[in-house]
Amino acid sequence: YNVLAYDRGLSNFDFRHRFVFGYVYDFPLGRGRRWMTTGVPSMILGNWRMNGIFTRNSGFPFTVTASALNSFVGSLADTRPNRTCDGTLPGSQRSVDMWFDPGCFAVPSPVAFGNAGRDVLIGPPFTNLDFSLDRSFPFNLGGEGREVQFRWEVFNLFNTPQFSIPSSNFSSGGSVGR
Repeated sequence: YNVLAYDRGLSNFDFRHRFVFGYVYDFPLGRGRRWMTTGVPSMILGNWRMNGIFTRNSGFPFTVTASALNSFVGSLADTRPNRTCDGTLPGSQRSVDMWFDPGCFAVPSPVAFGNAGRDVLIGPPFTNLDFSLDRSFPFNLGGEGREVQFRWEVFNLFNTPQFSIPSSNFSSGGSVGR
């Protein structure tokens, strides 16, 4: 029985999948652009730009612990329970109230460490879209080109909820897995 073998696992910041896409789009309308270079339409619709950042990544790994368990070295804050099955719920069964199956973890004997490894489960994924729309109003001041900019920015445009790692303390009773 090698206690150190159960401390091998994923890094705390291991994202299995990560996608980040940043974009900038200058609308081709207005002075110095391709279309509507003069007149009232140019003054209203010209010099607009759209940009943003989309981020999507898998969740953080986390470790199931059991702070109320006693091992042969005394009570430890990070004592681990026994892992009897995988514990990962299918995607269709995961919810805010139950992210993993706590029934896959059991209390070890009072004089032994549990066999649950380090960072064996993965937390909720992260999805975010930050968006901005801006318009420049160019003007000349003393022969130099200047501009004033109107900017509208929205962080988390679609109001996607971002959940942290679920309660992973096996000893916390009803809140484990939430």
